[in-house]
Amino acid sequence: MVPQFNTIAFLGSYVPRQCGIATFTKHLRDAIAASAEGLQTFVLAVDDNPQGHPYGPEVRFQLQVNRPEDYRTAAELLNIKQIDIFNLQHEFGIYGGRCGEHVLTFLRRLRMPIVSTLHTVLQEPSREQKAILREVAHLSDRLVVMAVKAVEILQEVYDVPREKIVMIPHGIHNLPFTDSSFYKGRFGLDDRTVILTFGLLSPGKGIEVAIRALPQIVARHPEVMYMVVGAIHPHIFRREGVAYLNSLERLAERLGVGDHVSFHHRFVSENELAGYLGAADLYLTPYLGQAQITSGTLAYAMGAGKAVVSTPYWYAEEMLAEDRGRLFPFGDSEALAAVVNELLDDEAKRNAMRKRAYLFTRPMLWNHVANRYVELGREILAQRQEHPRLIVSRPERRPVESIPEVNMAHLQALPDDTGILQHAIYTIPDRNHGYCTDDNARALLAALEYYDLAQDDAILRYVRLYTAFVWHAFDPARRRFRNFMSYDRRWLDETGTDDTQGRALWALGRMTALSANKNALAFSSRLFCEAIEDVESLTSPRSWAMILLGAHSYLERFPGDTMVRRVRQRLAERLYALFTKCSSEDWPWCEDTLTYINATIPHALILAGAALPDESMREQGLRSLEWLVNLQLDEQGIVSLIGNRGWMSRDGHRAGFDQQPVEAQALVDGCAAAYCVTRQPIWRERAHRFLDWFLGHNDTRSVLYDFATGGCHDGLHPDGPNLNQGAESTLAWLLSLMTVRRADLDTESYHGDSEKRHEGGAAHPPVISNE
Repeated sequence: MVPQFNTIAFLGSYVPRQCGIATFTKHLRDAIAASAEGLQTFVLAVDDNPQGHPYGPEVRFQLQVNRPEDYRTAAELLNIKQIDIFNLQHEFGIYGGRCGEHVLTFLRRLRMPIVSTLHTVLQEPSREQKAILREVAHLSDRLVVMAVKAVEILQEVYDVPREKIVMIPHGIHNLPFTDSSFYKGRFGLDDRTVILTFGLLSPGKGIEVAIRALPQIVARHPEVMYMVVGAIHPHIFRREGVAYLNSLERLAERLGVGDHVSFHHRFVSENELAGYLGAADLYLTPYLGQAQITSGTLAYAMGAGKAVVSTPYWYAEEMLAEDRGRLFPFGDSEALAAVVNELLDDEAKRNAMRKRAYLFTRPMLWNHVANRYVELGREILAQRQEHPRLIVSRPERRPVESIPEVNMAHLQALPDDTGILQHAIYTIPDRNHGYCTDDNARALLAALEYYDLAQDDAILRYVRLYTAFVWHAFDPARRRFRNFMSYDRRWLDETGTDDTQGRALWALGRMTALSANKNALAFSSRLFCEAIEDVESLTSPRSWAMILLGAHSYLERFPGDTMVRRVRQRLAERLYALFTKCSSEDWPWCEDTLTYINATIPHALILAGAALPDESMREQGLRSLEWLVNLQLDEQGIVSLIGNRGWMSRDGHRAGFDQQPVEAQALVDGCAAAYCVTRQPIWRERAHRFLDWFLGHNDTRSVLYDFATGGCHDGLHPDGPNLNQGAESTLAWLLSLMTVRRADLDTESYHGDSEKRHEGGAAHPPVISNE
């Protein structure tokens, strides 16, 4: 299954800042936003002045270029928003610190996959530049470059593996292939031959070389007009003002070609640029240095179907190969004049060249480029699921005796006077989704277990609250529990799922086992017996398993109840029969797919097989649980749960993420039950190891338990934990922790000695007092 993503963030300079990378980032962002419905984009813009720029609404954060704390807080913001993919626009000069080193502060903190688009790849970098780009490469999942030469340099100079480098061309606009005369009237150039150069002006652009070539060109083609369009680069302008532009104008006047040069000294809009490109007969890039790995102006000119003449910098050599343009040596005005005159003399050759350039650039349209980035993002997310990036290094193995204390604070923050709310936004209860019986049954289980362990009277009000919710959920006419309730206390379904019935009965059975108070006992046993009468119509194996667990607890208190014993036997035999039908030596399972709370099924078989007794049933449960353990626990104690983005099928396909706390809980419960039945210490050790999944012994080494709140994060993604702390996840943690504590404290029986509990010398006081 190819993962989809919903959010992508960009960091770079951004329009209206006058910068080629700002324009690139804007065009890429717009194209990606338009490529998929519902895809959200976030732009983080690097400001080169304290005042910033008047950005559009897509810019969600501004960083001052030389303020390191801005890079740290920007990374924190993206992590909180749980962005799916991040795209860095990298150029040494647009970030703060030596050679732009501040961007590393940002990248090191990100948890999501990183795609870095490189606008400069130096063949002879300084020591600092080399170190920075190598770390950018290390921190990135992919490096995007726009020239084959960049691929070679990254491998040879920076030791970047080839599989980490992706070629995606510079994007272009979809301009028509038209005759230049159509546009010349806009500029009063109907009778002129137009040579165009555009972009931010700076000494390295080689405009002087072009002006020095003009006398020879004009002598042969007196109708030529050389148009230089673009503002002086802002950094040059701040230092020198218009001195550079004035020097170019003086050079043209001194050479006698002042009337053949037109400077349009401003940053032009995209519509204006399309007009200038349309009016051009030749496009010229006379750059002075070879080490230029991309050029947006060259890409745009070719995309507009212009005949291009250029110096042989790396990007131009590749783009203009196979007679898609003409090259001349760096700084050689005479050679430039000769090439231009040749092309102006031969219109057929010039038109054939521009047609080749136009056709070559069709795959470079921005929509195609955006699709490539989106496909790359999906590919990376799929790989992250298989090979997640570690948040921290491998944690030390925790001693079995050292586990956190039970902290019920978050469990007490999630309910109101109706019941426990399903979801939270971070740690704040989310009323939008209301309540469900599934979570209130879990909460009842947790409250019961906590009181049984801690004897904390403060939890009793929550026991009553959750019990009342479960009672209200029961429909006596259907003998079924409803599940979803809105925040305004309206039931949203007539009957809940099979799992809802199973969880409610599990909680009621446990309440029956633990309650010494006669009223609580009467309530739980009555409702349990009413609800269990019709459960054989249920079809879910997991529901059967949860009912078996509830029945096991109920029968601890009332072992002679023949109706419940018959239900237990029939459900256990039905569950065992699924294994007989489906399992094999290498797939000891009752279905063709491993999905959710898998270990609950063998947990139920182990207890039912021990109680009936049925040795083959018990052994099937232990064998299947052992198989689940070996699939998800390595020799170093790292737990890799089966993810819910595709589960695990019999053909070997396995989803690495998202991993859910309830899956870890099921394994903890199952291993503790196996320890109770077999008395083999390895099962108690395994229960501890699966508890450690919450504490950082997982695929990303992330701690999901929040020691500050007592809550648990809602699952593990390839880039770390889901930051919300809802009811299901928090309850899964608490139940796992209390199960391990019970296994540690109560060595005689996994559920304790229920007989002693109901005699005068009870091992534990009653769960609900007689007050």
